[in-house]
This record gives sequence, C-alpha cells and structure tokens, in this order.
Amino acid sequence: MIELHPYNPTPTLVSFCKGVGIHCLGFSPLGSRESSVVQEPRVLGVAKKHGKTPQQILLMWVLQSAWDVVVGSFNTIHIISKFELDDWSLPDTDLQEISSCETRLRVYTDIERTNLPCRVFLDEKD
Repeated sequence: MIELHPYNPTPTLVSFCKGVGIHCLGFSPLGSRESSVVQEPRVLGVAKKHGKTPQQILLMWVLQSAWDVVVGSFNTIHIISKFELDDWSLPDTDLQEISSCETRLRVYTDIERTNLPCRVFLDEKD
C-alpha cells in the first residue's frame, strides 16, 4: 500500500514492485482536504475538457496506471460521484499531462510514529 497521486507518484518504488511481482495498492489518490492535488491546474484542465470532476480525473489516472485504489469519504454523495468511472477513459496525452506535475508532496508523513523511512528510494523523480 503506497500513497499514490500526481504529487507523490513514486515511480522508482512502483517500478521495483512491478519488477518483483508486487501489485501496488494506492491510497490517498485525491490527496487530502489540506492538500492541493485536486486544485492542480493540469488536473483541472483535464477535468474541464472531459466534463468530469477533478476527483474523477485523479481516480481514473490511478486506475489507468494499473493500480488498485483505496478512497474514503463520510459523504455518501461524494462516494457515489467518485465512482462514476464507467464508459470513459483518459487518452494517453491526458495521463501524461497529469503525470508531468512537478510538485512533490506527501499527505501522510508518519515517520514520527514509526521507525519506517518516509522514502524507500531517494532520487529526483520521487
């Protein structure tokens, strides 16, 4: 389970996992209430172009990247709208546009509570 969204794509870790047969499960694909992932201009542009919400665009980006995803909400309407993902997909150009986000941000940094490192691979892409 990896925090996966355009601001924390961790390509080296995802590539490593795929290489050894570990399937990635992404959590927090929308960031959080305090993060700006859903307000990312690239995401907003793709959402407007397709008549979708930024949340739907982010979920589709994760799903089309071949990751499973875990999302949560206390609002039933939000839960239903997030999963209106049938009968459409994003073209490769839009997936690449979202993947080109340069901002890097982790929503959850639990290093204070555990002895686990915040990063497994430290390179400029992660």
